[in-house]
Amino acid sequence: MKNEFIISGLLGMIQDWLAQGMIYTPHFISTKAYELLHQKDSEKVDVSDFFVI
Repeated sequence: MKNEFIISGLLGMIQDWLAQGMIYTPHFISTKAYELLHQKDSEKVDVSDFFVI
């Protein structure tokens, strides 16, 4: 179940990135995807971890 959730989140992140015209660099998106995949279960992810405001 956890894997499906993570994959769905990654696909959604990539779809949104493409739909917004790739306003973030591929390096930034790949770094955030890597961090999402390799985070510890005890860590909390905040929306500010993904987007620069």
